[in-house]
Amino acid sequence: GGDERPGDGARENGGGQAVQPARFAVSDAMESDDISEHASRGANNGKEETSQVANRGGAALNEKSAADQISQASSASQDKSAVTVSPGNGTFAPSPDYESCRSLINSYFYQITMGCGTIHCTNRNCFSSADGPRLDPTSAALLAVKLAQSTTHFLCAGAAITIPESLQWVDQPASSDVVPLKRLLEAASQRPNVQAQVELAAAVQRTLSNPDCLSWSFLRHGRACRATEVSSGIDFEALALAYKGLLQPKTPLAIVNSDGELTDTTLIHVTVSALEALFNGAIAPGLGCGTAHRFEPLRLFVVVLVFPGLMEPEYHSSIFKKLCAAINALSPPQRETIQVWLQECPRELFRDAVVAFQQFITIYVNEYRCIDDHVASATKVLGLLHRSNLAVERVSYKELYNDAINELVDFTEDFARWKDTQR
Repeated sequence: GGDERPGDGARENGGGQAVQPARFAVSDAMESDDISEHASRGANNGKEETSQVANRGGAALNEKSAADQISQASSASQDKSAVTVSPGNGTFAPSPDYESCRSLINSYFYQITMGCGTIHCTNRNCFSSADGPRLDPTSAALLAVKLAQSTTHFLCAGAAITIPESLQWVDQPASSDVVPLKRLLEAASQRPNVQAQVELAAAVQRTLSNPDCLSWSFLRHGRACRATEVSSGIDFEALALAYKGLLQPKTPLAIVNSDGELTDTTLIHVTVSALEALFNGAIAPGLGCGTAHRFEPLRLFVVVLVFPGLMEPEYHSSIFKKLCAAINALSPPQRETIQVWLQECPRELFRDAVVAFQQFITIYVNEYRCIDDHVASATKVLGLLHRSNLAVERVSYKELYNDAINELVDFTEDFARWKDTQR
């Protein structure tokens, strides 16, 4: 991040490097429905709104009205000015190139309203900074347009994000990308309401099977927020209520199958099928995820770790084993982030997660009388839960011991078997 203000022009700040310039038309930004709607609404507020943006956002806006600012953006449609994106004080990596003004203004808007996810951010145009703006969406949209018109930009590396569709435990969605699960469940509970049931089933299938959607679901206040190295932003109470609603008794639910035909299933089946589809795809965050500006992709692992269905043996192969393998495939810093986030998990949810892992290990060892890769994988994740519990104790250390391993496994025989597999 940095501390540039509109109109300051290019500025060196802490030795930041400029990245490859990107060219864009400022008028392209107005194609973004949500931001242009906020900006257009703010245009009617005139000088008073502009003054509010200047004072609260710390931006040195001139005396022109908000309407004049947006007019300038529209009239610049033919001006393909080059934009240099630089890091601020050397703390952040350069932001990526921007193909259009829409992505640039969106990035500024998200930076102003949600931040970059870095605790010690020093960019005064970033919500994550202690000195950052605290603006309503209209004022934030106006400031984003103004910042995008500058010739040099100091964007935090985490500003360039895309907010996908998400499932939130709310009655009224905060935006068009939010699926109000609470409202859908209430509507679908009325058996004659086939349309609501079909809508609910489709929404659950879409969001729970998509790693991006799931990583932005079940958040605090039912709206998008950034994750940091110390907080996931997950609303665990809402998540518990959502799971309770999704795993309700096996009441028939109307859905549209792959052939386009209306048929009956259960909400439990839809939920489990979605999570199975999730783990059938590539869900491990790529290189660079789980760093100071890319924590959000790790949230899905926390969401699934507290899924009550992990206690059911019938889902051990399709979900449990794949979850353990995916977590263990993460980098050590990524696993450490999940471990810290789990400190926010309430006692009941955390204990259920521990019980699920102990149950899997006990059942597996009782059946196969050995410690194979699946048991080892589950034990490693149980170790992650143990380290989280050391920081914030929610269960007794005795609950993390597994007697079945000591009682049922012949370690001499198991060691010989392990040596054979290493040849």
